[in-house]
Parts: sequence; structure tokens; C-alpha cells
Amino acid sequence: ETIEASWALLSPWERRALAQVSIFRGGFSVHAAELVLAPSAPEPDAPSPLDLLQSLRDKSLLLGDEREARVRRFTLLASIRELAEAKLDASQRREAEARHARHYLQLGEALGARLEARDDVEARRELRLEHENFMAVHQRFLARDAPSDLAGASLRAALVLARSASAYPYAFCLGVLDVAL
Repeated sequence: ETIEASWALLSPWERRALAQVSIFRGGFSVHAAELVLAPSAPEPDAPSPLDLLQSLRDKSLLLGDEREARVRRFTLLASIRELAEAKLDASQRREAEARHARHYLQLGEALGARLEARDDVEARRELRLEHENFMAVHQRFLARDAPSDLAGASLRAALVLARSASAYPYAFCLGVLDVAL
């Protein structure tokens, strides 16, 4: 009831932003949020994603993720995430999840390439930090078909996951790849 009351006090822009960031798992950077919150067509008078994130944080609906001091990250409490996620209609969900997937597939593949070129400690750290978002992309696209520009998204996400899961048992990596294939 308290969360629903907080939702009712938000502006339409804040509601949409909170609903869209509910698709993240395990936290997210400001840059990732800006990409997911970006509308397909620019809207006049729209507040910036950064302003929306700050406003939601000021209202205690977003929390600062203090695990990583070098990069400003946010996270959501599970109860807030569930309510906000329920507010997304099917088309909004598909669009936000597609933007989320595009970002994390590109990021994961770029970080993986850095690791293949040399043992890049920073790339390995970022892969581990974003592991839950990579897993979310993988699981979403196993559950349904990907948009045409994300063909093979589940397998691409599984390959990223295998790279990011160096702290996990080898069987986990094989299991993720097997399911994707």
C-alpha cells in the first residue's frame, strides 16, 4: 500500500522511468539507464534520464548501489521492482527489454573481446558486476523470440554469461550454453 501510494505521487515521466528501469537485475549504471529510458522518438519537454533517476532516488524509490565506488549505480528493492514491472504494458516491456538486451549484448561482447586480447582485470570486474543483467537477457530470450535485429540473442547472451561466470562452477557455464543451443 505504501509503495502504491508513492507510485500515485509520481509524475507520468517518473512513473514511466521507474517502470522501465524495473527490467534491470542486480543494479545498473547511469549510462545503461539512459539507453533503456531513451524513447524511440524524442519527446518535447521530456526530462533527462539523469534528472528522472535523481528524482526517483530523492524519493527513495531508487537506491544507490554502493558496491562499486568508481561508477554511479542504482538498484531497486524487490517490492518496488515488482510493482513497477507490473505497470509496464506489453509493448513498453518489449521495447525496454529490447533496448536492455541491445546494450548488454554489445557491452558483454566488447568486454569479452577485451579479455580475449589480454587479461583485462577491469573487463573481468565489469563482466561480474553485470552478470545478473546478462542472465536476464539470456532468460528473457529463451522464453520468447527475439526481435529480428537481436537474432541469436539467447546464444549471444549465453556466451557473454560464460565469460562473466568465471567465479561460477564450470558446469554452470556449460549448462547455460547447453540451454541456449
